[in-house]
Amino acid sequence: MPTMLFFECPLPVLEKRVLKRAKHSGRSDDNIESLRKRFNTFKQETMETVNVFRDAGKCVEVDSSNER
Repeated sequence: MPTMLFFECPLPVLEKRVLKRAKHSGRSDDNIESLRKRFNTFKQETMETVNVFRDAGKCVEVDSSNER
């Protein structure tokens, strides 16, 4: 089984980043409602796969919530 690289970031941090990006991006989906929908879709459709890799010891998790 290959190894998965998983970037973990809490929803409040993602919201802050998207709102900051929205000031300049011009993207119609850079808003809280769209972000929350994407986040929930990700959790529903992807976390099962992440957990399979975690359980196999093949998931490298990176905290991507820190500001640089």
